[in-house]
Amino acid sequence: MKIKTHYIYIAIIVIFVAFLFIQNSSEKKLETHIHQQNQLPHDHPPIDGMTNNNEEPSKKNVSQNFYDEIENLKKEIEQSPNDVDKMLKLANFLFDAHKLDEAEFYYKKILSVDKKNISARLYYANLLFPKRDYEKTISLMKEILSIDKKNISAMYNLGALNATINNYEEAKNWWQKVLSIDSTSHDSQMAKDGLKKLETMFETK
Repeated sequence: MKIKTHYIYIAIIVIFVAFLFIQNSSEKKLETHIHQQNQLPHDHPPIDGMTNNNEEPSKKNVSQNFYDEIENLKKEIEQSPNDVDKMLKLANFLFDAHKLDEAEFYYKKILSVDKKNISARLYYANLLFPKRDYEKTISLMKEILSIDKKNISAMYNLGALNATINNYEEAKNWWQKVLSIDSTSHDSQMAKDGLKKLETMFETK
């Protein structure tokens, strides 16, 4: 299974009001706030929505399938403890189930097995940001750039993270780096928006 890349767009607290999570694959991007309770996570396998009694889909049915999938993945990982794809899928499920300590355990385990895994770092950053662990989140983004020097998702995030902690000049530098590499992507549009908001903020001071 090909691991989907995933990255966060962390908005400036004062300027953007809230932060967004963006999922990116080579073909598709999904923009959403933090997963709502009982919403299926992005990597959840399709569910036909019917029980053996031909009942209509319900919160209870979906939740049961979701948690069954978590338990199945745990059993599969016991048999294949270094299966990075399964561990990443499980960690994401646990994150969506608000089992953050367990999710963090698997993100860390992935990185101990596959030290250059970019996807795990980006997902792990999703978990750390709400905890306001900005130092570790920034570190994860810089690790990504040590692996992929032109990863504009990590660059954008570094800009947003620095803006969040009021390092506006550093934020500006990272967003300008995004635009120097790519001026047409969704990442670059977000960087342009961030730069405009910074400019507006300082104009009004």
